[in-house]
Amino acid sequence: MIDSTGKTLDKVMTGQQVQIVSDVTNKVNKDQSFAYLVQIQDSNGITLSLSWITGSLLPDQNMSLSPIMDTKNIWNLYCSDICVARSNKS
Repeated sequence: MIDSTGKTLDKVMTGQQVQIVSDVTNKVNKDQSFAYLVQIQDSNGITLSLSWITGSLLPDQNMSLSPIMDTKNIWNLYCSDICVARSNKS
């Protein structure tokens, strides 16, 4: 995780804006659409934040993905689920 200036964070404080950054590479030999999701849950499994990015990568293209999340209503960060899924557009 990084803050809004790009500094790596050891911990997140309530009210602090953070970014979870993931580097993604398309390893197939064709353009690939994707959906990138970040879900934050509390200790009871209740979703507190859900962010996503959709896009497309060319073959061998790299991309850093980082949806911005506001933690002002999140008192404790218990679980962060990150998923990149292939998109099957018709």
